[in-house]
Amino acid sequence: WRAIAARSMQLAPSMQPTDMSIVLFAFARLRLRDRDMMMRLAEATPAILGQFRAVDITFFLAAFARLDVQHKVIFNLFAREIARKLHDFTAAQLGELVYAYARLGLKHALLLDILKKRVIEVVKALKPWHLAMVVNGFARLGVQDERFFTVLAAEICRRISEFPGRPLALVANAYARLGVRNRFLLEVLGDEAFRRRGELEPQAVAL
Repeated sequence: WRAIAARSMQLAPSMQPTDMSIVLFAFARLRLRDRDMMMRLAEATPAILGQFRAVDITFFLAAFARLDVQHKVIFNLFAREIARKLHDFTAAQLGELVYAYARLGLKHALLLDILKKRVIEVVKALKPWHLAMVVNGFARLGVQDERFFTVLAAEICRRISEFPGRPLALVANAYARLGVRNRFLLEVLGDEAFRRRGELEPQAVAL
């Protein structure tokens, strides 16, 4: 992998967005953090920012988040690009974007407002894991928006039986962190956790 990282640094000025994103995301999936390579690829992105597709942006930012590497300038630049191409992103990709900004603690207010509106529009297309990522991400960033979280809560309640243990726990933790007192959601979560108490891992129960 060191050879791949070194070669990527050499080729960075001529790499296409898809190539950059694939390399970064592959390293992230393998939990290989090469900060020098990541910084070099980040330096090369502004010149070709407009060429990044929704999937490229998602993989690029998700890689930085998964490897816990901060780059505020790049995330700010991509925030504008996300807003410009918002309707190109799938529901799942929106979940990944929220997760990326939240994991690195980057509270970009204008982007979050845009993402909230779009999430509400596509909420029924979000799979349980991505619903949990959205809820947990906004909670981690301390976003207070009762209407937004009520819409998400309604969808979570409707599909509660589809949630694996871990995302179920993330949802419960997110609403508790925010202090959102949605009694119906709490009752549904409690009933579901009790019904599946034998399936839940200790980590999920602790959350």
